[in-house]
Amino acid sequence: MLFWLYLLPLLARGKTAPRFADWSKAHGKTYENEEVAKVRAEVFRANVARVRELNENDPGVTYSVAGPFADLEPQEFAARLMSKRTAPDVTAESVLIAPRLSDSFDWTDKGAVGPVRDQKALGSCWAVSTAEAVEGQVAVTTGKLVPLSPEQLVECDASTDPSCGGGKGCADCGMFGGWPYLAYQYLEKAGGMFSEADWPYWATGMYPCMPQGYSKPLCGNHDDLFCKANSTKGQGPLHLCHASQGFAVRVTGWRALSRNESELAMQLVQYGPLSVLIEADAGSGGFRGLGFRGFRV
Repeated sequence: MLFWLYLLPLLARGKTAPRFADWSKAHGKTYENEEVAKVRAEVFRANVARVRELNENDPGVTYSVAGPFADLEPQEFAARLMSKRTAPDVTAESVLIAPRLSDSFDWTDKGAVGPVRDQKALGSCWAVSTAEAVEGQVAVTTGKLVPLSPEQLVECDASTDPSCGGGKGCADCGMFGGWPYLAYQYLEKAGGMFSEADWPYWATGMYPCMPQGYSKPLCGNHDDLFCKANSTKGQGPLHLCHASQGFAVRVTGWRALSRNESELAMQLVQYGPLSVLIEADAGSGGFRGLGFRGFRV
């Protein structure tokens, strides 16, 4: 199952915690001065202690600080990678007839789920989750797993839903967050989705640009963002954000599924890999903003 969330890859239970110097070197971390480095080292050590406690108190789930955000406080993570958002009111489908389910079912074993992607230090989990859910549907239908392009969504999708969240509005905000249901609607209107081979994720040496026409009231104003539009495939000379051909797949519809876990399990088996949204902002409790809280489905 796919989660609309970047979860830090974590410390295997019982292993020695990484040293800050080793961790920062592995992730290419540099800081403005020694004072800032000391502060980040303290945050890192505090997160190591929190992870150790979580591992001791939550058997069956592994937590770690091996990912690139372990020098951030939860509120810093939320401010950097997550836009302010409210939950959309999407009508969910319920299952009326409950078939008997086996104790376990994994689409990975059936070749319908690809390797876990690294979204890097971007709030693009919504785009990655959307791409992998579409990949799963294609694999279930055709038997072929074709990696698709989250970058297309990050660069091009500026969809909004003014009615969502009781009228507060929802939007797809590039590297600052978004919603799979809006992404599906964008893909329907765009005509299709490119393969990752044709449109790879986060080209070296530049950051993805905000999609043209993005909602500043809902996403925040990111006009000062470092961006090389001419070097991107979507907004550069190829103008792939406005393409009418060259797609690897076409998206013709989508549906919201049940919030009931038992029904959701049935729908998972029936339909294929799913994109699941989990509230993970810093204010939702504990260490969810850093991906420390375990999730079971």
